[in-house]
Amino acid sequence: MLELVKRGLFLSHFLFFVLICILSYVLWL
Repeated sequence: MLELVKRGLFLSHFLFFVLICILSYVLWL
């Protein structure tokens, strides 16, 4: 259960980081 929560937190942080990278790339254009 705790492992699933940690995996979910890691995935959400990773997706958030990717979203920030895409947004900054689009704004840079």
